[in-house]
Amino acid sequence: NFFRNALIPWGVWSLKQLTLLNVSNSGFVGTIPPEISNLLSLEVLDLSQNELASGNAVVLIPAEISLLTNLKELHLSESTFGGTIP
Repeated sequence: NFFRNALIPWGVWSLKQLTLLNVSNSGFVGTIPPEISNLLSLEVLDLSQNELASGNAVVLIPAEISLLTNLKELHLSESTFGGTIP
């Protein structure tokens, strides 16, 4: 699906049993909120091929991603992120 310039739905961040989140090439914009840390079962996160930043804004990978201790795969290719991976 392509969600041109839409935000990732807020309810996603409360899906505590979610193991795979693939929103690659979906057209999402906005930030990755600190609530990503709620996804404690997440094993695969694919944010590739999205321009999450809008205009000149830079989207940082939130430090809370380091709390995802089950995360085995993180895909960020061809996405507009700034900063470092925590």
